[in-house]
Amino acid sequence: MNNKKSFIAIFCVLFACNLLFSQQTKTVVEKFNLGKEAQTEENFYLAQQYYLEVVAINPAYSQAWYKLAECSYKLGEYELAQNYLTSAEKYEPSNSQYLNLKGKIFVSLGKLSEAKDIFNDILKKSDKTSEEYAQAMMLKLILGWLKLNYTKVVIQVQKSNITKL
Repeated sequence: MNNKKSFIAIFCVLFACNLLFSQQTKTVVEKFNLGKEAQTEENFYLAQQYYLEVVAINPAYSQAWYKLAECSYKLGEYELAQNYLTSAEKYEPSNSQYLNLKGKIFVSLGKLSEAKDIFNDILKKSDKTSEEYAQAMMLKLILGWLKLNYTKVVIQVQKSNITKL
């Protein structure tokens, strides 16, 4: 009889734990989806709030970290975006989706040589018909244009300084 009571008590505890865990998981997924919805509506602050709640519950939720990085990037918070992206990469290091955003962040932070390396890496690894390839090619062209125009400005300044002498 004592074994039967123990079995029932253990069963009840396990059932309660399972119920709590499934509700928490559902809450995490619901919050993540609410964040995606807010992000789609370009309500980036609200989306960030949902994603922060998700990673507070499950710090290993790499897609929530990535979405936080996307929102921060859109809000012009580039260093914060880089930090969030680093967290996403910690939990899912081989996700190629992260490279493109990392390159954009580097461009925004003025780290053009690092961005160029990332875009070259994307171009080597990606299928030429993929969206990542197209974005990397476009951004690499922009980087080339920026470098060209920067060089032109430097030459004009140098010419201006020479004529003043």
